[in-house]
Amino acid sequence: MPGSRAASTQTQCGSAFLPINTAPCAKVFQEINVRNIDSCSIDRFVDPAISRAMKTATQRMELREIEHSGVDYKAAVQLRDRLLRVPLGLTFAITDLAAEKADIHLAGFDTQGNLIACLVLSKTQAATTLRMRQVAVDSDAQRRGLGSQLVAYAESLAAARGYKLMTLHARQEVKNFYIQLGYTETGEPFNEVGIPHIAMQKNL
Repeated sequence: MPGSRAASTQTQCGSAFLPINTAPCAKVFQEINVRNIDSCSIDRFVDPAISRAMKTATQRMELREIEHSGVDYKAAVQLRDRLLRVPLGLTFAITDLAAEKADIHLAGFDTQGNLIACLVLSKTQAATTLRMRQVAVDSDAQRRGLGSQLVAYAESLAAARGYKLMTLHARQEVKNFYIQLGYTETGEPFNEVGIPHIAMQKNL
């Protein structure tokens, strides 16, 4: 069952340092393997689309799972609020954040330890499916390949825990980012939080 190995897998796959990609993609993931992520079986989920995206990375960051309600989680909520909620005139309610306790929270940190990227993985009714949401990269750190690194890390962790499918609701304006990472559209555009979205998915 997905999540059944969470306790042991978290120690092995809970943190990785993705280096600047100045070599072929295989070399990059070989380096990741020696940084305590060997049991994540990265080669299982990396496809040509991810490889191409990783080649654009110009900055490195530490990636790890963070605890709900911890200091890092609060920093992630602040980043999500600033980038994804405030521009739409929205904010997080206490009940919204409380409901995230059962979710998987991932974050990326720069070399100074500042949280600069994050996302949330939520369980669905399908036992082997996760939904990726609330993907955010700090404005000053965008267009450096960090979003691709974060998504790749999320996929590796999900696959290591037995999940087979990743779904998401992408804003129309950024759907091409996910297409480049191997995601496909699964329906017609729809409105969510007042803006156009499209449902997408990818087999892990």
